[in-house]
Amino acid sequence: MDINVFNRIVKKLKKGKQEYFSQFYDLTKKSVYYSILSIVGRKEDAEDLMQDTYVVFINGLENITENKNGYYYLLQIAKNKAINHYNRAKRECLTEDFSHYESGQQLDVYRDLDYLRSKLSEEEWYYIEHCVILGFKQKEIAQMLSLPTSTVGYKYNKVIEKSRKIYEEVR
Repeated sequence: MDINVFNRIVKKLKKGKQEYFSQFYDLTKKSVYYSILSIVGRKEDAEDLMQDTYVVFINGLENITENKNGYYYLLQIAKNKAINHYNRAKRECLTEDFSHYESGQQLDVYRDLDYLRSKLSEEEWYYIEHCVILGFKQKEIAQMLSLPTSTVGYKYNKVIEKSRKIYEEVR
């Protein structure tokens, strides 16, 4: 995704040009959806939380300045909404019900991701989440974090290496 295109659309939305929302939505929907789905695990919940995410983002447009990365802000809203939903659902049911998973294999993927997340630091998980799950390019992550691309590449490679070792231990 091109951050410059994103920023231009956000500027137009801030000026009240609501006709650019569909372009904004098309540009961001996949990353918002998959960031939420990776946490909540259910398509229906992810779709509902997406709507909430966009409402909060649009209502908070005045908080976005040119120096602030609006795309990161959008994804952070999505992540926070998903985490809150996940925690609320966990508190609501005393017993675990995995009937919403389509197959046992898919359950294994979520379990493996949760295990991997528990073994990685926040920074390491950030690289896995953004590069692997959300599909960001290392160059885009470098822009978001204000780091050289080579540094992001180095850290990403180290996290992938560590993740492979963790996966081998489990299997």
